[in-house]
Amino acid sequence: MAAWLKETNKINGNYGHLLLEQQAPIDPTQLCPYFESAYLDAREVFHGDAGLIAAISSS
Repeated sequence: MAAWLKETNKINGNYGHLLLEQQAPIDPTQLCPYFESAYLDAREVFHGDAGLIAAISSS
C-alpha cells in the first residue's frame, strides 16, 4: 500500500486524523481488503464501547 498511498497522521487533542494521498495510479479493487479490514476493526471497537457482543463471521 505504501507504494501508491502516502500516509499522514495528525492528532488534535482527543481526535485523530489519517490522510491518505495517492502517489501512483492504482486498481481500485486493490483497496477493498484494506477498507474491509478497517470496517471490521471499527465495528469491533464500536461494539466493545457500546457493550455489545459482536459475532463477526468471515463469510
